[in-house]
Amino acid sequence: NFSGFFEILRAINLENKRYGMHVYVGRVIDVSTYNIDRLLIGYFMGSKDVGFYGLANSMAIPINSLSAAMSSTMFKTLANSNKIAFAVLKANLAWVFLAFILANMLGNLIINFYLKEEYSDVSLLLLLMSIAVCFQALYQPYNAWISGHGYGKELRNANIKMTIVTAASSVLLVPIMGAVGACISSLISNLYSLFLYVKIYYAKI
Repeated sequence: NFSGFFEILRAINLENKRYGMHVYVGRVIDVSTYNIDRLLIGYFMGSKDVGFYGLANSMAIPINSLSAAMSSTMFKTLANSNKIAFAVLKANLAWVFLAFILANMLGNLIINFYLKEEYSDVSLLLLLMSIAVCFQALYQPYNAWISGHGYGKELRNANIKMTIVTAASSVLLVPIMGAVGACISSLISNLYSLFLYVKIYYAKI
């Protein structure tokens, strides 16, 4: 039975124009700066610094895992809610705080007792990167809520702004500060992303 097929197709096309295309463009622009930090570190500092930066990033990234998983699991609920429940934000904040402590404790145990002195520089990178990832984890519920409500243009514009900040801060900081500069760039970029998502959220509720 093909009754209503063209109406459904038309509705999908309109939804893509209203939301999907804007999100796609925003993500393509955002991906354009993917790994720019590692490329710049490798060019200006060398492969050793790239390795240290990658190690710190690997230790810090689990902080975001549960927040991203929770936001994905609750996507339908968030999409059908006028506001994000305070309990969700509170639980996410508690997890981020706990994960930050665990990531740094376990990371430093590995650095000090397994990798030893030659990897001591990773401790500072881990601290900075874990703060950056905390900001990333904190904006996950806001991002899911905004996506669920179909604010494609807002997401596109936010991605464009975030890309500019990421590229500019990386180009300015990495040649001077190396891997530390890349961590600070990530911190600035993720903090700015959190600011943008929270701003969009409160403008729409």
